[in-house]
Amino acid sequence: MNNLSTLLNCWRISNDSMNWVLGTVYKTEGSAYRKAGAHMLINESGKYYGLLSGGCLESDIVLHARKIMQTGEAKTLIYDSLDEDDITYKNGLGCGGKIHVLLQNITAPNTVILEQIISSLRRRVGGILQQDISSNFMSFEERAMVKPRLSFIKTTNKQDYLISFVSVDPHILIFGGGVDAIPLVRYAKMLGWYVSLVDPRPANGRLERFPEADFLGKKIDDNLLKYAVKSGVRGAVIMGHSIKLDCESFIFLQKLSLEYVGLLGPKKRFQEIRRLTNIKKKDLKNPVFGPAGFDIGGSLPESIALSIISQCHEKFYRPEREGNM
Repeated sequence: MNNLSTLLNCWRISNDSMNWVLGTVYKTEGSAYRKAGAHMLINESGKYYGLLSGGCLESDIVLHARKIMQTGEAKTLIYDSLDEDDITYKNGLGCGGKIHVLLQNITAPNTVILEQIISSLRRRVGGILQQDISSNFMSFEERAMVKPRLSFIKTTNKQDYLISFVSVDPHILIFGGGVDAIPLVRYAKMLGWYVSLVDPRPANGRLERFPEADFLGKKIDDNLLKYAVKSGVRGAVIMGHSIKLDCESFIFLQKLSLEYVGLLGPKKRFQEIRRLTNIKKKDLKNPVFGPAGFDIGGSLPESIALSIISQCHEKFYRPEREGNM
């Protein structure tokens, strides 16, 4: 997983007394696998977390990172896959574009900054990360940040800074703990998402079936509503295989403002649930996809989960353009 929260947690666990470098894509030209704001953490033993390319640049980035650990100075690198003298061109790698990478030593002040980011993400807040492109300096301002936004370079007093928006990992709420929910939970966790699952039925939603879930609930009530609001649920999937449970879940979700609601089953099931709940399509508070998921021609639980998680991913990760900070 390459989301920032996962990288920082890996760094924190193995931090100890090791030297570390933060690698960041600060600009791209043409086609590039990762965009500005992508991060990578490298330690003095050469172990790294995260990717700044499709895997073709990381070994060279690690070499440069270990060198600047000795000098203590920040460094910028440029990888140009169209330049015949560049490493990416010689190896026949790259996406046909140019990637600008910033390497910064994790100094004592920067350790404090990264700890602040970890704390903020755990509290599901987020904020704005500012990195000086010519030094090890970085700063973080906590500010509620839910949806990803594009990073950009800001010039202040003739000095360039990369401005990145640190957003919390998406939180998805799943209603229904049958066997077909297992791959959906697994895929969401592979992406680094926060996953909650609710099913009032005793035989469903068991811990042994969903050990990766962050929260397992049995009641659809006011406490669940408070939890969903506080923890920042952004999307939901209704897959209870019970018209009663699906209707109850559908009504509950009208109390939340969400970016995605997926309803398992054919169109006629969506129509039946709206009829039984007496909720007209024009009165829906959230966009509902029924049937849930893209049509990828699959019929097995894994294929259906893939189609749903892809559709949900599109709603979560289509970034907003830079704007007022």
